[in-house]
Amino acid sequence: MRIIAGSRKGSKLFAPKGESTRPTEDRIKENIFNIIDHNLYGLKVLDLFSGTGSIGLEFISRGAEEAYLFEKNASAFDIIKKNIDKLGFEKEAKLFKGDSIKLLKNLENIKFDYVYIDPPYKRVDLYKKSIDYLVNSDLIDKNSYIITEEDKEYLQDYTDMLNLIKEKKYRDTYIRIWRMK
Repeated sequence: MRIIAGSRKGSKLFAPKGESTRPTEDRIKENIFNIIDHNLYGLKVLDLFSGTGSIGLEFISRGAEEAYLFEKNASAFDIIKKNIDKLGFEKEAKLFKGDSIKLLKNLENIKFDYVYIDPPYKRVDLYKKSIDYLVNSDLIDKNSYIITEEDKEYLQDYTDMLNLIKEKKYRDTYIRIWRMK
């Protein structure tokens, strides 16, 4: 697992041992950024259920001004902290420990350009709760993008709240990009 492009291109990231965290594969991450790749400079990003921090840190490496990373799992949180320190992103990466939905409720006066949602695949309730909260908050607007990473077995429909902009399948993983209605 590594940073694919930008100021820290090629930097290897720490990953937790065991099955409690499922890092986004480099191949999938590379394709996500190929889909959205445009000027990311100065943008604000929210990486919910961050795992290793790979997605939020990739955004920073590619020019994002800030990435807010939320992680509940203690060992995953420690790995993210190590990755932030290794990359020297202490200023740009805002790391928070706790339940992502509860942490969202503490954010004020921030507008995110991109939100990445990737909880454990079986926890479809967390996708719905995250999207519902975001859509009904001031944290995103019609110019914001929401990216979901989902397993085909647990794929959900969010078209009651969002417009699907793009969808790509990588084996059993779906990457979908959404915008507010």
